[in-house]
Amino acid sequence: MNTDGNTMKRVIRTVIMLTAAAFAATGCAVGPRSPEVPEMDVTFAPQKGDFLALDGSRLSLQTVVEGLEGADYVVIGEGHTNACDHKMQQALLQGLSRNGRPLSLGLEMIGVDKQPVLDDFGKGQVRVEALEEELDWKKRWGYPFELFRGHFELAEKRCLPVAGINVPPDVVRKVSEEGVEKLDSLEASYMPEEVVMPPQEQRDSLMEVLALHEGGDEADEERAERFLYIQSVWDSMMAEQAVKLRARYDWPVVLVAGGGHVEYGWGIPDRIRRLDPDAVVMTVMPWRGREYDPDAADYSFYCPSSYESRLGATLVRGARGVYVESVKRDSRAYRSGLRPNMVIVKAQGIPVKELFDIHRAGKKAHDNDASLIFTTRLGGEEYTLDFGPLGSRNSKEQNK
Repeated sequence: MNTDGNTMKRVIRTVIMLTAAAFAATGCAVGPRSPEVPEMDVTFAPQKGDFLALDGSRLSLQTVVEGLEGADYVVIGEGHTNACDHKMQQALLQGLSRNGRPLSLGLEMIGVDKQPVLDDFGKGQVRVEALEEELDWKKRWGYPFELFRGHFELAEKRCLPVAGINVPPDVVRKVSEEGVEKLDSLEASYMPEEVVMPPQEQRDSLMEVLALHEGGDEADEERAERFLYIQSVWDSMMAEQAVKLRARYDWPVVLVAGGGHVEYGWGIPDRIRRLDPDAVVMTVMPWRGREYDPDAADYSFYCPSSYESRLGATLVRGARGVYVESVKRDSRAYRSGLRPNMVIVKAQGIPVKELFDIHRAGKKAHDNDASLIFTTRLGGEEYTLDFGPLGSRNSKEQNK
């Protein structure tokens, strides 16, 4: 019996093997085909505030600081309204200035004409509490001063020189509307000595940005060239001022500017390298959770894009798309059914991949005096949410 049983097992095993081989030979598969596993660009599930190396692995703040300490210029990019970006900048500033290590701080947000105020601040004659008014911050920059209060408090505590490195906004406006030739001698003194136009890669990227703001339409040639010129005025001026700041103190310089002036080393870094070719220039950029691109900067930190809607919800563009981070109770968003962790799939029929798509949907609803409709997903279920017309007479009451 045992011999017969063993023989039967061998026969069955042989049949199974032959059958599998036959399926393999004919290209057939048993069961549904598994989708191809995506390539791994980031080696961990990122949390807000994590630093990333070029290979997508997690780094500590200490490691990043040590890696930046050999640089003559550290250029840190930001989204102007992203509070997480500003906290990460402050953490880097604190680390780079530890143990009394000297450095200078240059800020895009302040024009060179306001340098006397910053010099008085450095002498202790103007306190942090007075800077917002003294710098005419609200009118000239517009974004909340509170996002930068920590920068100034650290500079005050550690005696770091602070410089305004940008062209004054009124001068930029005049150049854009009337041309450089209309500047008077004082205004002309606030312009860069040489306006270096963008390399082709940056030019192509800027044209994509301009097309996005034009609603996907290609801008006319005159408008496009004016846009490129103004961007180059900013980049060239900030690079020149950074080099002057380093020469003035002979210390490393940390620059804070919008990400468009920093990414891929195209804007400010490219022009610094032209002016100070022997210097070591390193960049740090926020990463928003999209496909990770190691060419964007030497180091990155994870700070997803966020937007606080008038409807009463905070929306975030993270690694899983645009989702709801928080909802104010009794707000219009809450009453319409929006809930934390909902992923926004479509808005007004527009597939939502970026926060800007929400803006486009809102504008579409407003212009047509139509209800704003979201298609959302939560826990495997899909929901259609109606926020009502944004352009209605009662919209102010509904927005509360």
